[in-house]
Amino acid sequence: AHCDTPLKENVTLPNILRDKAGYHTAAFGKWMLGYDESVGSPNRVGFDVFYGTLHGANGWNYYPPYQWACNRWKGQDRLINDKLASNVDQTPPGGQPWLCKGVFNQSGHDCSYNQEIYLQKALYFLRNASRTGKVPFFMYLAFHIPHADDAFHDPQTGYGIPVPTDSPYTNKPWNQAEKNHASMISLMDGYVGKLMSTLAECGIQNDTLVIFSSDNGATNEGGHDYLFFNSSGPLRGCKGCTYEGGIREPMIVHLPGIVHHGVSHYPFAFYDLMPTLAAAAGIDISTLHGIQGQSVLPTFLGQKQDNHFLYWELVEGCDNSDHPSCCSVGRVARMANWKLLWNNGVDSRPQLYDLDVDVHEDNDVCAQNQDIALLMMSQAKKMHSDDLNWPTKVCSHGYKSSCEGNK
Repeated sequence: AHCDTPLKENVTLPNILRDKAGYHTAAFGKWMLGYDESVGSPNRVGFDVFYGTLHGANGWNYYPPYQWACNRWKGQDRLINDKLASNVDQTPPGGQPWLCKGVFNQSGHDCSYNQEIYLQKALYFLRNASRTGKVPFFMYLAFHIPHADDAFHDPQTGYGIPVPTDSPYTNKPWNQAEKNHASMISLMDGYVGKLMSTLAECGIQNDTLVIFSSDNGATNEGGHDYLFFNSSGPLRGCKGCTYEGGIREPMIVHLPGIVHHGVSHYPFAFYDLMPTLAAAAGIDISTLHGIQGQSVLPTFLGQKQDNHFLYWELVEGCDNSDHPSCCSVGRVARMANWKLLWNNGVDSRPQLYDLDVDVHEDNDVCAQNQDIALLMMSQAKKMHSDDLNWPTKVCSHGYKSSCEGNK
């Protein structure tokens, strides 16, 4: 999403939880669903507390000159601009704020790494909510990690992947971008550990549902090569692709004694989380109008669910760009074990894969199963809706993938 196209829906997860179930709500980190005081601004979609970034470009900046903040608990309903003086003041003459610290602290300046700020804000929220009885609560913590700073793509300098330090990988025989990427992942792992420790410290670890996931497949940006650590495993492609390597994400769900212990292969999408968490909060989801998706709470609890039809669109899907993270397959549908990909042009050749036997999507079986492909395309058409902000691009070319070679 981009800040110049604010979230339009007035039915949002924090609104539902706050208004229908009495939840206290907070968000920290990357937002990108509405600029300051737009209809999609975090303080207008149901969050009591917010600290983070609104703009896409600033969202890739790990040493930004400012962040946005609001706190209704303190009577601050409007977003304010929170300037990070250390980042602004240390900007080199003619330089950019996000370079004030270089890759790590080469200049000796004590700049503010915003991921650490988000963590500290989140930990304070948890402790304060527990101490003052502001429960139940819903907290959304959106780290940028491991997103690259898109202004730089130099593997040797690592500038595209800013971290405070490349420890514990400093002496590895890797280029600097790979050291920084690995350090980023370890850094976030430590952040999650501190989050879980704080829940235990507050005595609420057995009463708090924790969900951890990502919005994209393995990144291939900032000088990092996703093949270096085999980040997609057996899957094809990477972030920006509509192959499984771009859209299939693991999700960890934790609530001792309640959430089923084990591994589930049940496929669902992020748009299923709103009805799922609403149901977990005791809200009758049949009363919620205008939402998509279905509750997967039964899967969380270890119960069997029938597969439901899934559909995605990639608005950059018809781009002829040769950027390695772009694949021009604009529409994707999933029905049980079947995965269909196609573009919007008349010359587009749909591809159909049986993921039960072909998770790497090598063997296109569309010709042998045209009835299944037509059924899936018909169902997808019912789920599509036109939007002036996200117009459907018509492709004049057939299927093209610049992720080829990323196998």
